[in-house]
Amino acid sequence: MKYHNTTNLQPQDLFEPPNRLNAKAPDLATAGQTFALTLFLIYLFVIYSRAVDFVLTGLHIPAILFLMSMAAAFLSGAVPRALNTFTGIMIVAFLGWMCFSVPFSVWKGGSVQVVRNTMMAAAVFFPLAGLGGMSLAAMQRVMRVFGWAFLVFAVLSLFMATFAAQRLALQQGVYANPNDLAQVLLMGLPFWIVSIRQWKGPLYLLGCLGVIPFLISIVKTGSRGGMIAGGAMFLVAFVRSSIATKAKLMIVALVTLVSAFIVLPGEVRYRYLTIFSVTTDNVENESVLASQESAALSAQSRKELLKQSIRLTIKNPLFGVGPGMFPVAMAEEHKKRDEWAPWKVTHNAYTQVSSECGIPALVFYLLILGQTLRLTMRARRRHMMSQHPVSRSIVEAASAIQISFLGFAVFAFFLSIAYQVHAFAFAGLAVLIDRISEKEAAALSKQGISPAFTAAAAQQFAAVSSLKSVW
Repeated sequence: MKYHNTTNLQPQDLFEPPNRLNAKAPDLATAGQTFALTLFLIYLFVIYSRAVDFVLTGLHIPAILFLMSMAAAFLSGAVPRALNTFTGIMIVAFLGWMCFSVPFSVWKGGSVQVVRNTMMAAAVFFPLAGLGGMSLAAMQRVMRVFGWAFLVFAVLSLFMATFAAQRLALQQGVYANPNDLAQVLLMGLPFWIVSIRQWKGPLYLLGCLGVIPFLISIVKTGSRGGMIAGGAMFLVAFVRSSIATKAKLMIVALVTLVSAFIVLPGEVRYRYLTIFSVTTDNVENESVLASQESAALSAQSRKELLKQSIRLTIKNPLFGVGPGMFPVAMAEEHKKRDEWAPWKVTHNAYTQVSSECGIPALVFYLLILGQTLRLTMRARRRHMMSQHPVSRSIVEAASAIQISFLGFAVFAFFLSIAYQVHAFAFAGLAVLIDRISEKEAAALSKQGISPAFTAAAAQQFAAVSSLKSVW
């Protein structure tokens, strides 16, 4: 294909890209799809901000919005479009195998409830994959909704939280556990950062201040899994960043670590240190000593749970012990040995699936996660060498999804979160960004703009865009 010399673009050659960026054209093909996407984004904001955990709790707002948004998405044709993807097929296969495993469950009634809840969680994939991928503006709306929802959640976690054993946790709702709280906050941080990337001047500085509630809340949870997942996310972001951004990341990391060391209670500091050592030598404070010993016992307990979940997987390789039934199965084994039953979950999403639903379900689940990573990488790679504003917007969105997904995937080694909404939301976002990436790459090529859109041409583009806004 023959490309124009993008270093000498004329103003009239640059008018088309701003039209796709400033969202003045309709976001979606029809009013019905626009309405369905808007309704679904309201639902996403509600379930990720968790505001209704504290206000209007008796109105069942999430359930009402879920039914309305899913009905609108179905009527607008989102479901067939989403099913026409490898990810959609794998999600259906995963849910289907969960259903097949119910008859083999140690408690069928409990497993039916878990399967129903998982189906509701997986439903978010279909509007994301079927509605959001129709325009760049629609994708940007989705990313902003995620960013603002997570910011609200971070602020709520500061002002509505309580402390359990000196660790931050929400007073009520589904994130009352400090580790669950840290996981969601870590996932949300990249979405907020990409949401403010286009802000300028004082507004951008104000947006940067929004990072503070995330960091404070994450550190105060005392989550060791959060520290490991956050470290992995930081490493990927650092490697991919420019030299200037690397310097900013190092400053933020240094300030966060020093502040945490100064502000955090001794119990929480020593809890973090057990990642590297579980020794209790030279610790005189009784509460700190008790906290450190508790953290060490927790780590040992999780190792035992991992071994037990692997053993149950080997013992029940096809259908497992039933969705959500690992604690019940272990309790029955302890009862047979006349031992006290701890009633604990696997604390590992991957062995949670394999021990409760069988190895085939784990294969489907890993294929969903693998395809999520593959699609985001492909979307980013299509535009990575370009400095065109459209391409930069796609690269930044793909990077945010990828880094947030990495945090989820790493944290999944420490939490039983396989049946929650997050994996399916990431799968939908991956399909969305891949479709937009392909569509915009084709549009740029049709205009004769090379994927290697130079920095000089990008500056000329910005200048002409400003001039056009004045006209």
